[in-house]
Amino acid sequence: MRTKRKFPWFAEQSWIHVLFLHWPITPEALKPYVPDELEIDTFNGSGWISIVAFHTEDSKLRLSPKWTSLDPVTQINVRTYVTYPGSKEKGVYFFSIHVAHLTAALGAKSFFDLPFQYAQTKMEERDDDTVHVTAKDGDTSLFSANYIPQIKAPSESELGTYLAERYCIWNKKSSKLIKIPIKHDAWNLYDVDVDIDANKLLPFQLGSVKAEAFYSPFKKTVLYPYETALKTSYK
Repeated sequence: MRTKRKFPWFAEQSWIHVLFLHWPITPEALKPYVPDELEIDTFNGSGWISIVAFHTEDSKLRLSPKWTSLDPVTQINVRTYVTYPGSKEKGVYFFSIHVAHLTAALGAKSFFDLPFQYAQTKMEERDDDTVHVTAKDGDTSLFSANYIPQIKAPSESELGTYLAERYCIWNKKSSKLIKIPIKHDAWNLYDVDVDIDANKLLPFQLGSVKAEAFYSPFKKTVLYPYETALKTSYK
């Protein structure tokens, strides 16, 4: 559910070759890692932790000419799914956001206090329709995956839709709980074949649990100024 925004949107960005990887985990395991004010959102009784990877382009302020856009960069984030008792809007909470753009990372970290981390992230398309995405810290491989989208018919997965259709980020900025609204069209998700070669991004050991994987080729999104959470519902 998207609620009315308090302010006009101020920035935009395009996401390309979006990969969603979702693992089930108990809400009790997740709870110590999120602010006390937030509740773990569940699907079929499970909490979920996800890695979402995509390439960003056309990142710029509203009404700015295209030449002012930040350089394209690959982002890989780790997130879970939360609700706030004072709002009807389901959102996400980030554990980490990895990018190879130091200026963008520092700017977003300063303004939103989001957990941006500099890493050598890279995404490339190969001749056999495979997309290769990696994140490194020096010589250490943090994440590496190859995936082949199956663009035949949209996925009918209720789980994929439930976790993807989120239109705000919840976060703590200093001692305040804030909501960072975003807006884009509804997701068209597709099945995807994924081979994960390395994964050191998750804060939990999940053993041999296989990820639920989905893909979307493109999404344009806009970003709004953050709102300070109150104890009453947003209307």
